[in-house]
Amino acid sequence: MPKACVLRIEGTNCEEEMKRALEISGIDAELVHLKQLTGDAPPERKRNLFDYQILMLPGGWSAGDYIRAGAIFAARIKSKLRSEIKEFVDNGYLVGGICNGFQILIELGLLPGFRGISEYPEAVLTNNINSKFQCRPAYIKHTNRCAFTELLEKDKILQIPIAHAEGRFTFGKNDKKFLNELIENNQIIFRYCRENGGYANGEFPFNPNGSLFDIAGICNPEGNVLGMMPHPERAVYRIQMDGWTRKQTLFFRKEKVLHPKNSFGIFGPEKTAMQFLGKKNSHSEFLCPISANPQNFQWKFWGPIRAVGSDSGGRNSGPMRMEFSFGHKNFALQNFSCPQKKLLYKRNNIEEFGDGKIIFDSIADYVNRVGI
Repeated sequence: MPKACVLRIEGTNCEEEMKRALEISGIDAELVHLKQLTGDAPPERKRNLFDYQILMLPGGWSAGDYIRAGAIFAARIKSKLRSEIKEFVDNGYLVGGICNGFQILIELGLLPGFRGISEYPEAVLTNNINSKFQCRPAYIKHTNRCAFTELLEKDKILQIPIAHAEGRFTFGKNDKKFLNELIENNQIIFRYCRENGGYANGEFPFNPNGSLFDIAGICNPEGNVLGMMPHPERAVYRIQMDGWTRKQTLFFRKEKVLHPKNSFGIFGPEKTAMQFLGKKNSHSEFLCPISANPQNFQWKFWGPIRAVGSDSGGRNSGPMRMEFSFGHKNFALQNFSCPQKKLLYKRNNIEEFGDGKIIFDSIADYVNRVGI
């Protein structure tokens, strides 16, 4: 299994999401402070860059982004790790930078890397053209493959969140010259586009920052160094997609269930609906799966609902508290198992159901294992 170093200093704030995304992809990832690589750490905490096959620079505001975005982090890497970084890249190992990480790669001279690592930055990620911080979903098109995206379909349209104030990619007065070089080398990996795949052509909000040629991400000529402004680590679950509840491919539908009495009940897979404790004549709106696996009857589901206590007959006795919500509200998930043989009972035309077990786990686990 490849191992990734997610490098951080003060001000980086996306390292946890980066680590999680890598692990979901089957990569062993470790959060490593820059001082652990430079030897400025206790012996037991020191790390060697060549213990890893992937180096990832996460998003954030490293060192407050003083001077220029990513400049201080890049300067610290240059001062003590320049030769190691060069050898790492020359050996074909992967280096990736997301958002602030992309800015760091530019400042390091690793990108665009026309003739290897440059002494000074050849490009810049500067202020968004409207001078405003942009934080929302964006569409990008995968225009060329690199080592990071070789399994991704060419011209595939992705919805990826953005969160930056300095994402406008430009070469300044050398825009035309170096843009042609990027195109000839197939170094443009992602471009901002519309939902239908048409390029943004600089139009806001489809191009959120005014980036040259709608550039959202580039690689070096060898394809093993990638930088991009959008945050793919924030789009690893379907539920992180804009309007995910409305996507038919998720096989979900909205239900409004009337609770005529204070009762707790669950319809089995055949009835494909769920009912939870509610006030008399009240409604609970939630998402329920249209299909489930009836063989092991393991429901893993979420919704803006509450289920507290047990039914008045005590048949499902014991604590049953699950709280879920969407949007700006927090949600709490906990494993829950009902050991009773009869999960359902005859009340309000709900028939008893056979053996089984209800499991409430994480949203991510449902989406990745059952819901898609």
